[in-house]
Amino acid sequence: MPNDKFPIVLAHGIARFDILRQLLMSKLHLPETDDRLHYFKGIKSHLEANGFEVHHTNVDFAGSIEVRARQLAAQINEIVSARESVKVHVIAHSMGGLDARHLIVDIDGHGR
Repeated sequence: MPNDKFPIVLAHGIARFDILRQLLMSKLHLPETDDRLHYFKGIKSHLEANGFEVHHTNVDFAGSIEVRARQLAAQINEIVSARESVKVHVIAHSMGGLDARHLIVDIDGHGR
């Protein structure tokens, strides 16, 4: 990945219809390589094929925005911990957008 691109973080909404797939894959110890059935169907693999670094996030299904935003912040911190840049691009859907907004405005995530 070129160093001039910030990582892309995909922040899901509240109704994670792919959670059953994730639980099944975890129970069967299957690799998380195919994203065709993921919440962001095929977006990660498409962006990666075009040279971007992309990360799925996983926050509480029914947590409050405060809880979900703090979980999102922790996952973003993990993503950037080994990088020179601390900035990321967030692509969010539905409640994921509220989580990201709360992180940026109220939890001081605007630097990322």
